[in-house]
Amino acid sequence: MSVANFLRGIRSNPLFSRKCRKELKFFGKYRQQNLSFVTMLIDTHTHLYSEAFDDDRDEMIQRALGLDITKFVVPAIDSHYTKAMYDLEKAYPKTCTL
Repeated sequence: MSVANFLRGIRSNPLFSRKCRKELKFFGKYRQQNLSFVTMLIDTHTHLYSEAFDDDRDEMIQRALGLDITKFVVPAIDSHYTKAMYDLEKAYPKTCTL
């Protein structure tokens, strides 16, 4: 399950939604306490460049960054998406990695 789908709030599986809320509370609790440890959350497989995200791509990325997800690894689906992948990397050079 990609972070983008996580951020969209999957409602079809109530157990998944409950687990997501629990994990967010866990991370939020430690963020609020300003503990001195480094946490780097990376989505290692997301297709944010696909047309499924045309309507809310920027919003999804901003929400993920707000939850301390620092990087997205965007693998290719096929050569049809090559330009879209490079455009996404150009728009978010510090966040998206091919």
